[in-house]
Amino acid sequence: YTEDDWNSYYESVLEPLAMQMSGEYTRKLFTRRERGFGNRIIFEASSLQYASMQT
Repeated sequence: YTEDDWNSYYESVLEPLAMQMSGEYTRKLFTRRERGFGNRIIFEASSLQYASMQT
């Protein structure tokens, strides 16, 4: 992969999948009341998003 290929793959495949999984896990693991207080499951891949393929 080139760095541009990786960034495109991340933005088109991994990031939407992580957002979908966050929503599903949040909905299934927290009650409506807990979600009302702002509890959320968040999947992050920030180290993948900003990693340089050059290093």
